[in-house]
Amino acid sequence: MFDTSRDTPSHQRSAESGRPESLGPAEIRSFMNARGFEACDTAEQIAAFHALADRLIPCEIANVATITAIQSKSRSAVYVLREDGEATGFLAFFAFSDEGVRAVEEGRFHGVRVEPDWVCAPSRETRFGYVWGFGGASRRACFAVIKTGRIMRDSFFPHIGAYARAATPDGRKVMEPLGYRVVSPADPGFYYAPPGSVAHVGGAS
Repeated sequence: MFDTSRDTPSHQRSAESGRPESLGPAEIRSFMNARGFEACDTAEQIAAFHALADRLIPCEIANVATITAIQSKSRSAVYVLREDGEATGFLAFFAFSDEGVRAVEEGRFHGVRVEPDWVCAPSRETRFGYVWGFGGASRRACFAVIKTGRIMRDSFFPHIGAYARAATPDGRKVMEPLGYRVVSPADPGFYYAPPGSVAHVGGAS
């Protein structure tokens, strides 16, 4: 077991609602790169991300064109982790624009067919976000994806509400320990974690 608070740069947060003093695509990309994840900016990187997600998620996923559009709009949404040059882990998340928040509230949001207008670059003004997908093809990759996602949330986004959809039984198992709860019994795979949710990641060190 380990306490992720040791990895949280709390000294970089302002006193105002715990928000980080600086938050944008550059900060997120730097954080992810330091943990071995590469942003998917090229066609090859996005193809590797899509192929891995398609292999690990047993249901429909967003197509390459949608992933490319969302990465272009957010500038910091889609990442892969490689082991010996092979993509073995992926993590995708984005900030909701005001239109995206309305789409969720009105029941129009669809995680496979995401409209670019629903997405914006992350900032200190971000109010809600969406965990678009995560997974790993190896034990190391699974652990790194979950740990990195938790530290990123605690470090950069403690002030926002986060939505997520768990597509597999293993994905659903980790949601509650990460602070998420089912939004509605009518849709048990759709989760929400309110601002200020704090969780610790457990596992072998």
